[in-house]
Amino acid sequence: MKSSVFLTDDLSAADLAAIETMATTADSSFSNLVKIGCFDPTVDFKYGNFRGMDFGDADLRGFDFTGADLRDVSGECTIDSTTILDSALLDGASFLTSPLAQEGLDIKIYEALRGSYWTDQIIVLERELKRQDLPPSSKLATASALYALGKDSFIRRTAMRAMSKMMTAGQFLQFVRDELKKGSHSPIEVLSSALHIVDELYETAPSDCLRFLMELLDGGESFETIASAAIARNIRTQDIPRMAAVIKRKSSAVMRKSFIAALAARLGPVHAMMVRNPITNDTFDFDTRLSNGEFKSVTRAVTRRVRSESLDRSGAPKPFCEILGYPSKEAVVAIRLMEFYEGLALTGISVSIL
Repeated sequence: MKSSVFLTDDLSAADLAAIETMATTADSSFSNLVKIGCFDPTVDFKYGNFRGMDFGDADLRGFDFTGADLRDVSGECTIDSTTILDSALLDGASFLTSPLAQEGLDIKIYEALRGSYWTDQIIVLERELKRQDLPPSSKLATASALYALGKDSFIRRTAMRAMSKMMTAGQFLQFVRDELKKGSHSPIEVLSSALHIVDELYETAPSDCLRFLMELLDGGESFETIASAAIARNIRTQDIPRMAAVIKRKSSAVMRKSFIAALAARLGPVHAMMVRNPITNDTFDFDTRLSNGEFKSVTRAVTRRVRSESLDRSGAPKPFCEILGYPSKEAVVAIRLMEFYEGLALTGISVSIL
């Protein structure tokens, strides 16, 4: 018999040993074969032909079956949103039925979501959410499935919002933590979608939301900048000085400025203009010291905006200015500017004038 060298030339000794072990093992379960073969679940199962196989009780979390033939595959497998089935053939695949049923999701609904165009996916989700006979757990499972199947950020953002309506604040925040940890999607995308919901949850669950945002402050520049702005938008007024003192000690200037800009915007449009250098368009940092020339530039930038607040409809100075002996419009504007700076100082943002 001729040697089959041409079949083995490109295989290492380790590969040959793994093949021999797979061929002779008494345990031919899918999980054991994957383990023996040292396969990479994220790469080696794409576009494979597994038709009619029995996956047994395999843990398929993290497996990528993109384009694979999974028709008539059976088993009692463990799957979740990390099991990728994009473009896979699933006719007669019973290995999905049990785990989806455990989550409360009908396999037919899953198939409708998986094989539909994005507009139809939204229609299916809205239809399921409106069903009176469907328990919240099934609605949550439907939204979760759409999040896992979503091809773009809009679909995932829509599904995430639907999921948040059926979760407690703590459950939703833990879901976001898990998504950031898994890294299946861009962290910026996940956070951008989640923080709009966190803004809404903050009123009813401030402690949980603040704890979550504080965790993000230590998550690197991309996280801390977004988190600091979210804290500034939502922190209770009485807690602003204390939080400003915390942010002020952080080493990232980008994060500090993000907090200041968001807080100033929350206080009003004029405050937002006051903390921005009109020449460089950059946000002032904590304890910024302005020269007379820089202060005049800021004054000119906001004068027109402040004047409408400083004068009544007739254009005359407000009464308190007359009492103080400063009847001119310019004096009124200057007084209002100082009031705005004092307002910023109360929040921990100090801007000194040389």
